[in-house]
Amino acid sequence: MIPLVKDLIDHQASLQKPVESVKAIFLYPLNALMEDQKERLENLLKDTNLTYTVYNGDLPEREPKANDTTEEAEKIRKKIDDIRGLIVDEDNKPILDKSGDRQYRFPKIQYTREMVRNNPPDIILTNPTMLEYILLRKKDESLINPDLK
Repeated sequence: MIPLVKDLIDHQASLQKPVESVKAIFLYPLNALMEDQKERLENLLKDTNLTYTVYNGDLPEREPKANDTTEEAEKIRKKIDDIRGLIVDEDNKPILDKSGDRQYRFPKIQYTREMVRNNPPDIILTNPTMLEYILLRKKDESLINPDLK
């Protein structure tokens, strides 16, 4: 991971205009292995403009609208908080920063498919099944080939 991130940083610095496509794919056989790498990847990307996603079956399609209070919307919000690593206190209440925003362990992660499609991350952690979907789904093909947007 370290040499790849260094190459991405060097490549990004040499560009006049950022390339909006995925630049690296890490393929894992199990979702648990991808989740296990998030902390490490966050540390490597800490002082960069690079982003990543864990593209698996758990990635929500989109964030619910702010005024959506349905049970399904609350489930999706909870899943997003889990993906982003919401930091909570001993009473399980979110810890807020000075501006009142929730604090997350994984600020570099893109946490919805819509977000990933609209602004592709630099790195994707995925599994073989989801890689096949990325390659075959019309709406995901621009992740690999930005000319198809």
